[in-house]
Amino acid sequence: ALTGKVAEAEDVAGRLDAPPVLVGHSMGGQVAAGLALTDPNRVVAAILIAPAGAGLNSFRCRPPVAAAVRESRSAPPGRLG
Repeated sequence: ALTGKVAEAEDVAGRLDAPPVLVGHSMGGQVAAGLALTDPNRVVAAILIAPAGAGLNSFRCRPPVAAAVRESRSAPPGRLG
């Protein structure tokens, strides 16, 4: 199910003239993360809003992502990046 959604997102991204900024909420966050982590060069950024199933353990194989999540949780509002 999720793999199919990521494949659909890859298909859409492949038809665009430029890499997109992905925005996903809940399951859409999983799809956006899946596409961004599968091929990071195909997207400009991924904005995840309460992505389903995305605790820090989800990123244990991707330390830079876990570090970014930790940083975002501790940064003052409007002070990321």
